Amino acid sequence: MKHLVDKATPVFAIHALNAGLIVILMIGVPAVTGISLGSLRISSYSWLQRLLLAGLGVGVAGNLILGWWCRPRRQRAAYRGWVLLHAGILAMAILTYSGWIDFEWLRDLLRGARRVRAMAIENGPAQAVVAGALLGADRGRFSGASRPSPVPYSARFGLDP
Repeated sequence: MKHLVDKATPVFAIHALNAGLIVILMIGVPAVTGISLGSLRISSYSWLQRLLLAGLGVGVAGNLILGWWCRPRRQRAAYRGWVLLHAGILAMAILTYSGWIDFEWLRDLLRGARRVRAMAIENGPAQAVVAGALLGADRGRFSGASRPSPVPYSARFGLDP
């Protein structure tokens, strides 16, 4: 039993520390840098970017160095996995901050889901499911932002406004 614990403990520590770093970077840093008084935001958005990019860079560099330095194959594989995860998040953050990637599609999808939920509350779940399915099939997505419709959705699907 001692042999099993000694071999499993370092890999568990690698995963626990890296998961903790990701949680701190994704939840803690935005919470700390998002200081506001009422509707007035005190902290700047650039601090969030700097801290997030620096933390992800430290994660990539630390895992790369420790993965190069360690001997056991299981630990080296764990470090490689965390290097790939940190590097992927870092690449997504850089591309998002530079404007190459936007998440307008996600915003449109969530707005459409909110609209379907409002239909379910007002008209009943069966009509909302049918309207949401037809709305998604008609538009290719849930939002109506892509092209205007000549007929309102309530008239098209027989929903009462």
